[in-house]
Amino acid sequence: MKHNDARSKAEQAIDADFAQYRTKHGLTLTGGLDKRAAVYVPSEDKHGKRLNQTELVNKAAQAMAEIFGGSTCQNAFGFWKSSTSGRIVNEKVVIVYSYYDSANEESFQRFFDFIERFKFETKQEALSIELHGALYFAE
Repeated sequence: MKHNDARSKAEQAIDADFAQYRTKHGLTLTGGLDKRAAVYVPSEDKHGKRLNQTELVNKAAQAMAEIFGGSTCQNAFGFWKSSTSGRIVNEKVVIVYSYYDSANEESFQRFFDFIERFKFETKQEALSIELHGALYFAE
């Protein structure tokens, strides 16, 4: 109950902050999407072979948009210690993410089915994914 009360107060604060704009410019805020799912698209496979990252990003972005209603892509650099070689690996990655307010079990089943296929296709030791602010490794 307290969580709902706090969310309600937060929503009221946002409403108050934007009230002047709604009245002056007709702006209305919708959404309030507060949950995030993301997949980190690699540029190399587990053997260091270059992948067609552009194609993989498009595939991931389309899948995430289909599952959650939209997606966004962001370039980043990733560094990690390989569990097989022990070396520090770095590569350009693209984070494909979606925000949503709620998702049913079918949506998450589709997301994890996609992750399983994507990990196999990209030949990764592990594929990094984010759910609700926590990082997981799909191995």
